[in-house]
Amino acid sequence: MKKISCRTVEGCMVASLHDGEGSVFGGRLLDGTQLGSGPWRFVDYWRIPPATSIGEHLHEKGREFYFIVSGQGTMTINGESIPVERGDLILNEPGDTHGITNTSGEELCILVTEVIETEGT
Repeated sequence: MKKISCRTVEGCMVASLHDGEGSVFGGRLLDGTQLGSGPWRFVDYWRIPPATSIGEHLHEKGREFYFIVSGQGTMTINGESIPVERGDLILNEPGDTHGITNTSGEELCILVTEVIETEGT
């Protein structure tokens, strides 16, 4: 058993993540070396203040899952914007361009998990 706390990464500030607006707080909870064999690449936790974003970007072979822990905002996938809120799970397929913006007056907290496409899957 291994316990990992989001509190261990909350103090890490990253300015302009993927060329986004403002600074987000958080970082990597787990990477592939800690997740064992298989396609897992990472699990990240991010706190996104109001009027701040993670810029639009893509992963050629990665499938990313964004889970909205708290707050609300707008997720942009391939140029289409959709509102997101606590409890939503958003899937970004390999090659999708995606980003997220906090459009509310409260903090937006997310968990992001990426798995890598492998041949034969």
